[in-house]
Amino acid sequence: MASRSSPRPNKNYELPGRPVEHYISFTFDVDKAKWCGRNTIPIHTFAEMYIDGKVAFNGDCLDIMEYRHDWSNFTLTWDLCKYILFTFGLDALFHTRSQDLDQVRPNYDQGNDHYSFFLGPRMVYTSGIISDPTREESLEEMQDNKMAIVCEKLELRPGESLLDIGCGWGTLAKFASVNYGADVTGVTLAHNQTAWGNESLRRAGIPEDQSRILCMDYRDIPQEKKFHKISQLEMGEHVGVRRLTKFFRQCYDMLEDDGSMYVQLSGLRQAWQYEDFIWGSFLNKYIFRGADASTPLWNYVRSLERAGFEIKG
Repeated sequence: MASRSSPRPNKNYELPGRPVEHYISFTFDVDKAKWCGRNTIPIHTFAEMYIDGKVAFNGDCLDIMEYRHDWSNFTLTWDLCKYILFTFGLDALFHTRSQDLDQVRPNYDQGNDHYSFFLGPRMVYTSGIISDPTREESLEEMQDNKMAIVCEKLELRPGESLLDIGCGWGTLAKFASVNYGADVTGVTLAHNQTAWGNESLRRAGIPEDQSRILCMDYRDIPQEKKFHKISQLEMGEHVGVRRLTKFFRQCYDMLEDDGSMYVQLSGLRQAWQYEDFIWGSFLNKYIFRGADASTPLWNYVRSLERAGFEIKG
């Protein structure tokens, strides 16, 4: 009921007030009759129907989503409430090793071909960075820009040890090994990523005694081993909101004196709004299962500082 009566957060612009059918088209007549005119569709229902091929955009996806408040609403449906209570809630409560394993491996051990279609041949699973807006840069250039920024912010030097937690296919490990002469240990739960990453390192001429990818849970990283630098790009969300500070403390304890850690995380806006909550639930269900630590920035900063870190932009 609260989600139904909650006002739109940003009322600084007027919506066109067009009918639902101006923006989207339904496959079945029963849905066409149910959501038409100004009878807007719950955005969660739309997303589920879109995945099932029951509805389509009447034009460019991004353009139509810009007007989502005109044709959809952000009420909590019963299906979404059941998912939050019986799946998302249980995931957030426990985050056991077996649970995390069951969530990660089905995603990343079903074959690399799917990911190569949008990550490119080097399998860099993070955002690229444009270095020169006056020219068009390739995907590979933007990926190199990103990895170079990570290494530069860490002030990575030849011979230093780098731990990359949640290393994916190990491309940052290879980049840091080849371009910075670092001794890199990458950690991932996925068998396919481990095999691909180690093969990529060997093809680049990096010996195993310099850099390697290990298939293990972050909780199993030997605590007596110290690293000069640690990186984690979009991995912290998966440890769970209840375990976040403890995870950061583990990282703190694995660093040498004066060591540094690069952290990239995604989360929700600070101001409470149902749109973000629904988006986060959808993300958890279909994209990053178990990533319940996707929170506003202030929570990340608080957890890092409680673990002993000083924050530097």
